[in-house]
Amino acid sequence: MKKIAIFLFFVVTLGIWVGIKKSNSASALEVNAAVASVRNIESSILASGNVIYDREVNIRSEVTGRVSEVLVEEGQLVRKGDVLAKLDDTSFVARVEQMKSDINLLRIELSRAKEEHIRAQQQLKRIKLLLAQGLTSEDSVEELQTFANLARLQIERAKASLVGGEALLQESLQELAKTTFVAPMDGLVVSLSIKVGETVVAGTTNIIGSELMLVAAPSSMKINLRVDEADVANVKLGQLVNIYAAADQEKKILGTVSKIGVRAATANSTSNSGLVVMIKVDLDGNTQHLRSGMSCRAEIVNQQIGTAVVVPVSALNRQNDEDNYLWIVEEGKAKRLSVELGLATDTEQQILAGVSEGQQVITGPSRKTALLRDGIAVRVIETPNQGS
Repeated sequence: MKKIAIFLFFVVTLGIWVGIKKSNSASALEVNAAVASVRNIESSILASGNVIYDREVNIRSEVTGRVSEVLVEEGQLVRKGDVLAKLDDTSFVARVEQMKSDINLLRIELSRAKEEHIRAQQQLKRIKLLLAQGLTSEDSVEELQTFANLARLQIERAKASLVGGEALLQESLQELAKTTFVAPMDGLVVSLSIKVGETVVAGTTNIIGSELMLVAAPSSMKINLRVDEADVANVKLGQLVNIYAAADQEKKILGTVSKIGVRAATANSTSNSGLVVMIKVDLDGNTQHLRSGMSCRAEIVNQQIGTAVVVPVSALNRQNDEDNYLWIVEEGKAKRLSVELGLATDTEQQILAGVSEGQQVITGPSRKTALLRDGIAVRVIETPNQGS
């Protein structure tokens, strides 16, 4: 009987203890938390931009014609001088042949004019001898002199016509050559805008010629960034840049600032948009997954700290401009700690003093952190969400 009484007392005591625990657990404030850690931290300027080729040639037609051959494909590597495409050159060849025929006629005309001039000079010489002997009149001499002068002028005219004809022939040959498009450099065919049978139009003063293709040097791939005018003063040549392409936002590509624009421009076409300065970034590393025109975001690093105690920005609280503090979890209770702040990024805050590595800091939600007091019971929930 005594043993039964002891057993019942033990059960009742255990039930009371469990009840108290459950009561305490139920009244504990549920919060999110993160662990203060030591790692590298960087302060950076955020920017966005696009992948570009710094050396590229947009091949356009300088003559009008129908495309007869396209000898490359988009993405193909080419060597300088390789034939890329051809236009139907039938009419151009015909014009060249016509010009050659015209030049032959002009040369014949020049030869005839020279012979006429020689004959006129000979006749003038003979008539002058007759005049000296009194066998002819002055009028006859003047008439032959006029004929000789006209023959000389005919030679000059034939020479001028021949020069003009040869110039037109050279122009025709150049236009014929322009029906064949060759690679201006070793590179990659980035885009191809023509097909066999299409008609391309020559460029004029007011009209841009038809775009055929774009050839670029793959080794010249860079990033063109738009940096807000308020931040550009903190950008320097050679500065480290972390780049994240839209194609793979988890993969960081390193780069360095190679050129800073000298003028600001509107960020877009809207009238109320801010001003930006264009920055070029040289890439260092594997860029095979990048394509020209891709969008990307970038972090231009302007300060680095090798090892620092870091907490999420969401853990930071501020009562006034000088009183910065965190809530930590210690033995299941909240504890307020004043801290000294260091470098900050968009997501992390360096703590110079007040919190040690490994301590659990409360990050939210804000509706719960507003209820925190020193010594209040808290329970860390497992959700990784640090938002409010």
